[in-house]
Amino acid sequence: MGSARKGAVHVVLPGAQAGGTKILTPALRYAFDTPWDKKGGEFLMSTRSVWVSWREKRQRWEVGFKWEGKNYQFYSWEFQGRRFAFTKENKHIADEYAAHLRSLMRPNIQGIVTFDPGQLTGRRKSVYSFSRYVKTFLDECEMKQQSSLMAIGTIEHYKRYNRLYWEPSFKSMDVREINAPALREFYLEISKKGLSKKYKENIMKPLATIIRQACQDSMIQTPKFPDYKQKDNERPPIAFVSEDAQDRVIAHVPAKHRGIVRLVAYHGLRQVEARNLEWKDLDMESEVMTVRTAKGGVPRYIKLDSQVVADINREPRSISDNYVFHFDGRKYKNWKLWDIIRTALDKEGLQHISPHAFSRHSHATHILQRGGSSRLAQEILGHSNIRTTERYLHVLVEDQDRIARKSTFSQPVSLEVNRDK
Repeated sequence: MGSARKGAVHVVLPGAQAGGTKILTPALRYAFDTPWDKKGGEFLMSTRSVWVSWREKRQRWEVGFKWEGKNYQFYSWEFQGRRFAFTKENKHIADEYAAHLRSLMRPNIQGIVTFDPGQLTGRRKSVYSFSRYVKTFLDECEMKQQSSLMAIGTIEHYKRYNRLYWEPSFKSMDVREINAPALREFYLEISKKGLSKKYKENIMKPLATIIRQACQDSMIQTPKFPDYKQKDNERPPIAFVSEDAQDRVIAHVPAKHRGIVRLVAYHGLRQVEARNLEWKDLDMESEVMTVRTAKGGVPRYIKLDSQVVADINREPRSISDNYVFHFDGRKYKNWKLWDIIRTALDKEGLQHISPHAFSRHSHATHILQRGGSSRLAQEILGHSNIRTTERYLHVLVEDQDRIARKSTFSQPVSLEVNRDK
């Protein structure tokens, strides 16, 4: 290796081969003069690139460096909530800050320089700072939602995961520096909160997408994630209620809310799909409903139950929007509809049944109990994966002769029903 000047730090880059060369990518570019040893594959980063000098006019020690053609000078250091001025007697603090800056400028173990002086001055955040990168990710998700490629409910979940779990743990980190130990520690932290395995999987899955995308952008290896996916044998048994129990629960619902509750119960709609149902989605002559699925994909067409048709005919029209169901003159909020169903279930003594199990789980189970195929149930419920529907096949061991609904059950109809309209 060529002779190194005194005080130089040797930084070996991963992938550099003896006798070979390595192209400097923008992520590995240094603004100051950095000798490059092509034979040994090493940087010679001069410790003199960060200087400490006395400024008589300010009566302070100056810690400075040059980065991307700009000079940066600092005369104090904020550390653990306290600010230390580089006065004459605080030369050792200035030296310590200079050493801290040098450590920030060095590449990480994967050869990536993530240093951004804007973070020191507080003027800007790096595009790879976790909070800024996640904001960009969420903005992209909202653009997908506008193109019907992602459900708005999914985006709301991501925002909640970020606010409650991701941001408190990774806010100050560069997203590319989140490694396997940090991810294991994060997974242990959320595990201590008593969350279900499925909920923890929902938190970790989009986080993995964010980190994987950042690593691909910088052409570095994605860290290994802990095993967060829920195994099939770890899934709790599906809870559902009978059709008679559904009717008893609906009887506890106030009359003004009964229409939308009966809709989600009799047709297995997601709550967001029922809340977003518009008059243009209804063909009352044919008694067919077009459901624009909450998770993207093609709409599905469902034959309406006669009692649901009667409920819809009693709903007043709004002059401010085109939604079918309203509460206090506005579209139902998700928490409100959930609370209405939760209260009715509690009155019926079904505290162990969730509103989701009351509607979708129960409806899927009823279809299969009446002899419907899993493919039929998949089309009615809007499952993108048939394996999701097949989880309900456990009900086939029960007696199917006693469960024919007294009113017509939901059926998908031919797409030609609405073509002439």
